[in-house]
Amino acid sequence: MKTYKKLAFAVVLITQFLVFKNTVAKQNVDPGLKDRFLEFATVQSVTGRETGFTDFLKTKIPEGLTVQTDNFGNLIVKTGEGDPEVLFVTSVDEPGYVVSKISDNGILNVQFPSGRAPSTLFHQFHEGHLVDIKTENGILKGIVVIPSTHIFRGQKPNLTVDKFLIDIGAGSKEEAENMGVKVLDTVSAIKDIASLSSNRLAGPMLSRKFGAFALMETLKGLDLSKQKSIVFAWTTQGYRRTSGASRLAQQFNPRLVVVVQGFASLTGRGRQAEPTQHPVTVLDSGILTNYNAQNQTGAEVILSIFAAASFKGIKTAYSITGNLSEIRSFRQSGAEILPASIPVRNAGSLVEVIDLDDLQELIEFLSIVAGR
Repeated sequence: MKTYKKLAFAVVLITQFLVFKNTVAKQNVDPGLKDRFLEFATVQSVTGRETGFTDFLKTKIPEGLTVQTDNFGNLIVKTGEGDPEVLFVTSVDEPGYVVSKISDNGILNVQFPSGRAPSTLFHQFHEGHLVDIKTENGILKGIVVIPSTHIFRGQKPNLTVDKFLIDIGAGSKEEAENMGVKVLDTVSAIKDIASLSSNRLAGPMLSRKFGAFALMETLKGLDLSKQKSIVFAWTTQGYRRTSGASRLAQQFNPRLVVVVQGFASLTGRGRQAEPTQHPVTVLDSGILTNYNAQNQTGAEVILSIFAAASFKGIKTAYSITGNLSEIRSFRQSGAEILPASIPVRNAGSLVEVIDLDDLQELIEFLSIVAGR
């Protein structure tokens, strides 16, 4: 019996130590990081209608910096003179909808301007869920109506855009219009972000917002009196073939392009036998990139960045980037391209999960790049 008691006591001590160790590690996260990120995560930015978000970004840029908006709607901040040593780029648009018709009974129909959905079941994820309609009178709540199984029996089960019906509580077209709804108003899943344990957040489109936030935090942390030429760009229409990033490739001739964007590699036949063990799905893995520092190949500047990151204890994991429009835009530019992301669980759903520890490490990593 004494042996069992000693064993149980040892287990308790080990458990308490592990909990204490984990708690101490988590306390390293900037206590204000979560609230600052939530400001970004809750602003709507549907593809082609990103102005509201870029206007929000302008309010966060440090005083004294020149802000430029080009004909694509890209938001650009440049420090120093001449061709940039580094160009940081992230697309700010999120997949969403625009009102295409207001029916006589007050029900809304929509179109999908983003071109391609982030996942096969993206539209169906909205079924029966609340959405935000951005009207001239402010945000209006609606719900995606679930089609009757009796009416649609035998048809394709997945909810498609042509069957998207949004109920805002109006009884007629006139009533809906009096509520402020117009054709081309943007529609997206409500920005209800849940705080999970271990510094994790869950909600829609977090993978399309962490890049914008990380770039802004990096910009704010720069000592502008010592900076060489660096460009920070928040680009539009990343979900379209001709993205805002393609306009940047025509404007600038950088030595290094850092693409900060969510990506996943678990697609098609390339899936691993145990996808849950892949870095894309393992939160708190630090920085994801398609550059393998262990191979010791690549530009000297990239090698020095990874060496500095390793010295500071920043974790990195290899991951395939996929065919990101931001990367395609710069492939012919002659610049070195360094993709950087963080793990996103449930990517392309309405409950994407990220880890604030990863987000903080991403900001530290980008600060190293900017400093070198």
